[in-house]
Amino acid sequence: MSLHFRWIAIETTTHCNSHCTVCPHGSLFRHPFTTMDNELFEKCLLEIAELHTVAEHIRFGGMGDPGCDNQLLERLRFMQKETPDLQPHVASNMASWKKRYSQAVIHEHLLPAMRFSLLGLTPEGSLRAYQRAEQGEQARRAIDTFLELNAQSAHPVRTELYTLLMADDQGEVEKIKAMYWHRVDAFEVWRPHSWSNLFPELRPSQKERRRCSKLINPEPVICVNGAVCPCSMDINRELAFGNLAEHSLQEIYQGAAWRHLVELNEQGLIETLPTCHGCTFLNADGSDVLIEHKG
Repeated sequence: MSLHFRWIAIETTTHCNSHCTVCPHGSLFRHPFTTMDNELFEKCLLEIAELHTVAEHIRFGGMGDPGCDNQLLERLRFMQKETPDLQPHVASNMASWKKRYSQAVIHEHLLPAMRFSLLGLTPEGSLRAYQRAEQGEQARRAIDTFLELNAQSAHPVRTELYTLLMADDQGEVEKIKAMYWHRVDAFEVWRPHSWSNLFPELRPSQKERRRCSKLINPEPVICVNGAVCPCSMDINRELAFGNLAEHSLQEIYQGAAWRHLVELNEQGLIETLPTCHGCTFLNADGSDVLIEHKG
């Protein structure tokens, strides 16, 4: 059985250098901080490339930041050589991003696009967003280096930047826009999301609901230990319906656990699951969460 995915996220690491105030990584994540075994990573990619289709890309991400994965370049080189039809996609807060990563990504054409996350720029904004006054400046230097190297090499990598409009923004988004709006290919301003129902105050939840799109058009997360989850909001893998360390994707998507999730969704009962109850992704209208964008 060949499967079709919009995208697949692979959590190559659960390490993260950041302590974002709108992220549950530091407070609610209940699993070890570790890195995916390279043999498991390669097994996942080879099966996907051989048997399945991915419309968009393979996302490097999950509960960790790819910049904290000390095997990142080796993984990207593996994809370039062994699975060239799969497009990798990396997003990073950039505060621990190494210059040699930028050099390799650009000069070796390892990524078609690079996505920067920047939530605070000034020391005050950085402290509110990251609980560290210096992180915004560290990220800015790494982003600027990437943009300069990319420009010097005839711009082989599409550059994207996103930020979040915090409740206590105090003009921080406008400062970030002033610095980067015209320097990157794509720019997005989002409202922070609620991580299913973990931070319900960050996005309003409407009364009118819809079916979960991630159970209709799969966008799974392959976790660092091989667990396959239907949604990136399931940070503690409570909805995992199989493990690629033990079975193939074909077997997992033919299993009873996946069928049970699909049936609950079809019956309008997906919110009976604690992880999904109150999830803002089930809002009938999510049009107000992307506030501003270009590209």
